[in-house]
Amino acid sequence: MSRHTWLILGLLIGGCSGPEITHDYDPKHDFTNLKTWSFAPVPPQADGAKDPLAVSTLSLERIQRSIDRELRLKGFPPVDAQTADFWVQYYAIQEQRVRIDPGYDWGHDDVSTYAAGTIIIDVVNPKDKRMIWRGTASDALDPSRTPAEREEAIQEAVHEILKDFPPKKEK
Repeated sequence: MSRHTWLILGLLIGGCSGPEITHDYDPKHDFTNLKTWSFAPVPPQADGAKDPLAVSTLSLERIQRSIDRELRLKGFPPVDAQTADFWVQYYAIQEQRVRIDPGYDWGHDDVSTYAAGTIIIDVVNPKDKRMIWRGTASDALDPSRTPAEREEAIQEAVHEILKDFPPKKEK
């Protein structure tokens, strides 16, 4: 196969993958004491309807529903913010990215832009207001999807982010 064919195959395969998931946390924090949770009392971000790159409130509501569902499935009942063992804050960021596809004639590549969004979920200790855990999913939001596809993609991304929460105690 030619080098162009391998490059195109690599781009196609890489473009079909799901969101990239990352985690970070405070290894000194005892996660075994976490039993109940609440969304943080401060709203995570504004609607931003005047900004075409802002994440819509519809997507933010999907993220919130997905977080609520996943934490309940993990056995964490929601309670009011004053009595919660941990708070959850979430953010969504959408940015323009550039895609370069190799052209089929000499020296002319196809350049296009697309919107890609990242979901960030923070777990905060309500006693000292310190973040104790963070999970992210990049390329999880795509405004070109249908509402049903967006719902499914957000549910999957939130599931993957929270899959390893709380972290296992390091030995």
